[in-house]
Amino acid sequence: MGTESILLHVALTILPTDYPKVMLRRYAKPRMLQLESAEPDVGYLSLVRLNRISYKGSTLTDIHRHTRYLAVIVVLLLGAAFGITPSRSATPAAVMTPRSYLPALHGPPISAEPEWLQLVNAYRRAAGVPEVSEVISLSDQCWQHARYVAENDDLTHSQNASRPYASADGQRCAANANVWMGGAGSNPFWQINHAIDSWAHSVGHRMWLLYPTTPAFGFGFYTDSDTNRAGAALDVLSQLKTSTDAAYNGWPVRYPAANQGGIPATNYPITLGWPYFGPTPTIGSTSLRIENGPPLGHSSSTALPAGHKGILITPNAALPANTIFVVGVSGIYNATPFTFTWRFSTGSSNLNTQSADPAALDHPAPALALDE
Repeated sequence: MGTESILLHVALTILPTDYPKVMLRRYAKPRMLQLESAEPDVGYLSLVRLNRISYKGSTLTDIHRHTRYLAVIVVLLLGAAFGITPSRSATPAAVMTPRSYLPALHGPPISAEPEWLQLVNAYRRAAGVPEVSEVISLSDQCWQHARYVAENDDLTHSQNASRPYASADGQRCAANANVWMGGAGSNPFWQINHAIDSWAHSVGHRMWLLYPTTPAFGFGFYTDSDTNRAGAALDVLSQLKTSTDAAYNGWPVRYPAANQGGIPATNYPITLGWPYFGPTPTIGSTSLRIENGPPLGHSSSTALPAGHKGILITPNAALPANTIFVVGVSGIYNATPFTFTWRFSTGSSNLNTQSADPAALDHPAPALALDE
């Protein structure tokens, strides 16, 4: 028996023998040792190539599966101690690659809502009105109109039947939707949030976006692959439920809302909205100032777009960034006086009411009896 064979024999002999069976098999030149587990689902050491090593028996029993790795290590250590090196024809031992099963990694739950619905409902939550759901058939129609808008460079509520991509379904959305278009460019740029944010900044579109008794919308977004022009449509009227307006107790809908942060530092419109088919409010007075600071120039009006009933307060200049503002409005709606005073901010966070200017704390109106 050669020196190397002796070393292997010693290594295998000194290891425990009261363990599950493994098998040592001898192969033709170059001889190879393979240690296999009797358990098929356990990882195994694939062929260990040890040239010029032989062993008389073809089978060893009662060796624990974990000791197969130790056998190889012991051989190498003993070989190093006795100054034994492999011949030139020897092939290095293969890297041990036991099977491994990694647990699945789970991050935070992913919302099942599409991006547009998440954005719309974020605005509605900020305004304190109920969230909406999606009507898939309306979204299909709005996608068709968004494609018409982008492909034809035509921002419209009425499709021309003779033009490409005009369709009856697309026209149904066009007649009931907020519509938006992003201009052509050399690279894709427009995203869904550009359309939603644009509607929130536009008074007439905002009033429909935040109309509190509408339970569901449909939405479509499309980008023309040739020009990168984009179109979007949000069906806000097909599911409109004005019959439930009288039962809703959150009128008027104010935006920006009390203690809301993250408002753009622009001449962002401030709105109060009442039921679409209700009376027009009468303005008594309006005020806009920096908290603990000077008043800001602004205008006020009840002449809202698209027949909406409400009050619009427009700053004369862009609102300063990272600043808290106080709004005051008084007047009469449906023969009932009202007064509101509240704060909002162009900073990134919502406001802490505990540190508020007492004069800026939200003062709601009394409950209103609305006309049918």
